Amino acid sequence: MGPTAGILVRNTLANKQQQAIRTAIAGLSEKVDGDNFWIQGRPLSVGFGPCDEDEEDFKILCDKLGWTPQGCIDCSAGCNSDIDHRVLGEVCLHFVQLFNGVVDFCGELPASALDGPGKLWSLPYQSVMGIQCISHFSDAEFLAWWLQQPEFYMIK
Repeated sequence: MGPTAGILVRNTLANKQQQAIRTAIAGLSEKVDGDNFWIQGRPLSVGFGPCDEDEEDFKILCDKLGWTPQGCIDCSAGCNSDIDHRVLGEVCLHFVQLFNGVVDFCGELPASALDGPGKLWSLPYQSVMGIQCISHFSDAEFLAWWLQQPEFYMIK
């Protein structure tokens, strides 16, 4: 498996929005098979769901964002090479821009990424092992900048 990311959006993704996303994916992809698709020969998958509003961490994130995400587009790469990270990042950027959403990197970015333009939010959380961790979230401007950096990667 490769890296994963989520795109948090302001509204619940009804069937109509999910179909619009699937149509956009079809336009970007060489092949689509259900929730799986291939861009530049690289396998990816997409899923839809609500945001986990029960978590205390989620409430902190909502305060930082100034709005409450209602839906999530889950994206993942099927492999872990550099191109898989890049393609996933570009797909995430497309959907963050399309929905004026926020990308959930599902983990902590390196210190070198913390001074980019746009908005980057850090959210502390405790892992299932009881370890204090940080997860990063960003807007489209930051993600577009991060994609251009030589050390770019998505979190695995």
